[in-house]
Amino acid sequence: MEVVTYRPVEEYVPPQTVDIVLPDVTESVLKGQGRRLKAGHLADANPRGAKFPVNGVVDGPWFRPMVSLVVTNEQVQPPVSKHVVFVIDSTMPLTFLSSATFEAFFEVNPELKSTEANIHGTRTTVYRVPSESQFQGANVLGTQFFRDAHLTIMTDFSLLTVKLEARTRGT
Repeated sequence: MEVVTYRPVEEYVPPQTVDIVLPDVTESVLKGQGRRLKAGHLADANPRGAKFPVNGVVDGPWFRPMVSLVVTNEQVQPPVSKHVVFVIDSTMPLTFLSSATFEAFFEVNPELKSTEANIHGTRTTVYRVPSESQFQGANVLGTQFFRDAHLTIMTDFSLLTVKLEARTRGT
């Protein structure tokens, strides 16, 4: 099987110009989904508990797939880990954190637009939601994360569930 390499996503998707319309996803919706998923949005987490498969829900008037994953800032000592509720966006390669989520992990610095984080065992670049965007309250899990983590997404709209499963390379 031929391995395809791509240019860095940031070369063709400028992160600070992205806008996604998610009027139904707010910080309070994420907190409610965190309770529903028994993870507590922004509640402290143990990174050793970041295992697959992960079960999530499809919810809201737009039937958005949502999961709770463990996010860790490994740049501080001791590392900070929290449960974070994400909306899965299969059309966006980048991963975004709302300002509230971003500031729960990283210093409060409006100039900091991106950084590295460990999401459920996979190091990835996370971007702060652009200040003028229409998805201020949402955490968006982009397709590059799924590719890097070798994940399969199964969405069942009839049962309103979503499941993330890890795949080994080559399978």
